Amino acid sequence: MLEFKDVTCIETELEDINRVYRSDAPVRLGPDKLPCTAATFVVKRKTGMETYIAILARDIKRSLIYRVDPQARGVGDPSTQLKHGLDLLKGLGFELNALNLKYGSAMLEVVLQDITVITTPAKAKKSNMERSATLSAWENQAAYLEEHNLLDVDDSRLAKMAQDDRNRYNTAVAAYQKLEVEDHYDEQREFLFEHIDALLHGRTPPKPGSFIQETEVKQPTKPPEPKNVEPAPKKDAPKAPASQPRKSVEEKPKPKPREEAPAPKEPAKVIGDPKDKQRIKELDEQLQEFEEQLGELKERLNDSEEQVSELEATNSAQEKALKKAKTELDAFEEQKERIEELEIELEAAHSEADKSEREIRSLKSDNAKYRRKIEDLEDRQTHAVQYDEAPARPRSRLNTGRLLVSSSKSPARSEPSPNAPHVLRKPPPAGATFGVDWDLEYMPCTSLDQVVEIHQSICNAQLTLEGYTTQYCSAHIIIANENGGRQLFMVFNLTQERRFLIYKPIKKPTSNTDIGRLLKEAQKFLQVCGIETEKLNFKQNNELPSDELKKLFTEI
Repeated sequence: MLEFKDVTCIETELEDINRVYRSDAPVRLGPDKLPCTAATFVVKRKTGMETYIAILARDIKRSLIYRVDPQARGVGDPSTQLKHGLDLLKGLGFELNALNLKYGSAMLEVVLQDITVITTPAKAKKSNMERSATLSAWENQAAYLEEHNLLDVDDSRLAKMAQDDRNRYNTAVAAYQKLEVEDHYDEQREFLFEHIDALLHGRTPPKPGSFIQETEVKQPTKPPEPKNVEPAPKKDAPKAPASQPRKSVEEKPKPKPREEAPAPKEPAKVIGDPKDKQRIKELDEQLQEFEEQLGELKERLNDSEEQVSELEATNSAQEKALKKAKTELDAFEEQKERIEELEIELEAAHSEADKSEREIRSLKSDNAKYRRKIEDLEDRQTHAVQYDEAPARPRSRLNTGRLLVSSSKSPARSEPSPNAPHVLRKPPPAGATFGVDWDLEYMPCTSLDQVVEIHQSICNAQLTLEGYTTQYCSAHIIIANENGGRQLFMVFNLTQERRFLIYKPIKKPTSNTDIGRLLKEAQKFLQVCGIETEKLNFKQNNELPSDELKKLFTEI
């Protein structure tokens, strides 16, 4: 158990309070039988949970703060610390009940407002500054007695004093008496600390004055009572000097036994004294004010109870809504699982469809390959000519469904005729995968950064494409960024026509999966035509590797 004798309150934010246990009935402790209440707090700190014990003696306006030592044997975890703190207070006779802290910040402040030992850092700082200012003001006022040698003054001297000096004298005496009361309260708090510490650790409580230094100090004469001011309570403690009216606990002398130094009492009053009537009147007025304040507090308590009832009703409605939402969420989760199952089945169906489509394309490619071989054999058999005199004219559908007709004997035309393919611009037939983009004469790229991949043919092949004459062609497959996406281009270099024939997919690809599929189809078509390709590492030197590509990418 750690003691915090210089700590008067527990500073923390309200949202960091984890648990609070408070005693309902007071327990009398110490030789003076002071009524005390107790509370246990579990506060969240940066280093973890900390358990505090607070004992409040309202008669002396002092509090005793303890913290359960987390390094003590057997009390390492927070739950054990809390149990240890509750057991200690139970051993002192307190019965603690847990407080409900499941409120908002405003309501929580109302619930904890009567527990003065716990406060926010801002309020604690303000309270300490106000108390320091008050004590400093009292000390400055009380110093007037020492400065003017008024600690022991008779009535004749007081009668000769001016009215302003008399008022200042009365103010100084009142401040001196308040400081005496504060010193007395500090002594009682110190003794209560020693008494409770002895009880907690199984020792015999000390007698009054046994823990104070035994050095006797000569007591100065008590200042006389001012007129129209209540007599100051008697006390055996020494008076403070002018510069420092109060003394710390270590500087105070050992008091006499408690039988010889009872608690300060007011001197007996003469019956019928006008001062008593005035005092009784003042007390009646104070009692009336207290009753009014009590009525206001009761009204606030009723309002708080009504707010609690409204919050409980709201909480109940929210719990019902939460239960309904959970039911709907469970139903939605079931539907979500069914949707996921259907998505899996749909994905499997798409996979099967893609597989079937690939098989169909493969069969079509094989069919075109075999048909081409048959046509070559028929041409050889019919014409019986040499390959160097009349080269075979390969036929290709290029996934367009159109037979490619060629004429090796037709001369190259220098000017386009009205029947030229790039003038006629025949559209691709239905079901075609690729089609010629007649508007493109070169690659639509303005920067080499747009180009993703380039596949170049290893050797040339004789092809008849889109009605042009049969001629040796080189081919390229290019993947480039276009309009925020990727596009695949299949380019043939028609050497006799001195132009590029650029094919694009009929259906624009929307994903990398579509690009990969189109790339495989383009490579397979070129293989059927007798052209093998290889991928170029064109970005190694940040330039195009051949003049043909530089001509194709004229706009770069």
